[in-house]
Amino acid sequence: MKAIFTPLVIGTLIAAALNSVIFLVAAELFGEAFVVDPDGVGGEPSMAVPAMLPAVFTVFQAIVGGVIVAAIALATKTPKYTWRFVTLVGLSLSLVPTAFASLGVASTFLWLSGMHLVAGAIVIPLIERVLPAQKNGSTPNAESDSPTKKGSAEKGSAEKGSAEKGSAEKGSATKDSAQQDPAKKAPGASAEGSPSDTSL
Repeated sequence: MKAIFTPLVIGTLIAAALNSVIFLVAAELFGEAFVVDPDGVGGEPSMAVPAMLPAVFTVFQAIVGGVIVAAIALATKTPKYTWRFVTLVGLSLSLVPTAFASLGVASTFLWLSGMHLVAGAIVIPLIERVLPAQKNGSTPNAESDSPTKKGSAEKGSAEKGSAEKGSAEKGSATKDSAQQDPAKKAPGASAEGSPSDTSL
């Protein structure tokens, strides 16, 4: 789980910082008021969004995401693809209450939606990278291409080649020895089998 929560924390901190910058740029440079409806139905007075709220809300979303990714990693056989599907659907649905909270002001909706998308674009891929595609198993092709098995195959091939080379060298040496023996016996045979000139 540590491998999962480390990128979650890092991504959350980056996203929170970026969303705070986006909020300040929108408020100070573009004059965005960021007045929202707390309950989304007009039942409560409008509320101005505090400067720290984007960062706090980003951290809250990351906590929810941490619970979701923990459940996915434990309960599903394909954590990577399940995480991608769930988070993309959740990110899309999160824009619906943002639209209601924006009181029909298009610019506020766009800025708030942009913050959602920034957080999702940072956190979702970071966690997806550390999640396995298949849980507790791998495909046969992956096993056959594994470095350990590949190394064993190469080692076996090298040993087989070495054995064949040794057999070939041994056979060649035996053949050369057999060819040299008659040559060694030839002078002796000539001396014994044919009469010398002195005997005549």
